[in-house]
Amino acid sequence: MRRVFMFAKKVICSRIGQILLVIHLILVVFDFSFKKPISRAENNSVPNATEISSATLIAGRGFHYHYESGLLKFVIAIDTPRLIISFVIALLLTPLGLILPPLGYYDESWAGAFILLCGTSIQWLLVGYCIERCVLRKDAGV
Repeated sequence: MRRVFMFAKKVICSRIGQILLVIHLILVVFDFSFKKPISRAENNSVPNATEISSATLIAGRGFHYHYESGLLKFVIAIDTPRLIISFVIALLLTPLGLILPPLGYYDESWAGAFILLCGTSIQWLLVGYCIERCVLRKDAGV
């Protein structure tokens, strides 16, 4: 267990990982800041079968890949490995769903966005740590 904590500390302290994480957060926040939020009351209602749409709700904003900006499509493409990490985080948080009262669609969109953001944060910290390790090995001549 100690090795896991030591590895996690090394990954979190990776300067390149931190830089990649901040760049990623800036890109995501920048792109989502242009989207108009949808009201909570509008989205907490249960959808009828006739109202089914191919768009989804992420952080209280409508999302449909086809209509998104090129910047967000690029970010989604490079974030694809985060799906695995986010899935694991979601599985770990599943027991909370049995304890907590049910959320509406709007609140679930924020919870889902938080899980995705955690997954991408871990992804970019790991990528930065691996890059940093490769650079240090190259500098050491190994």
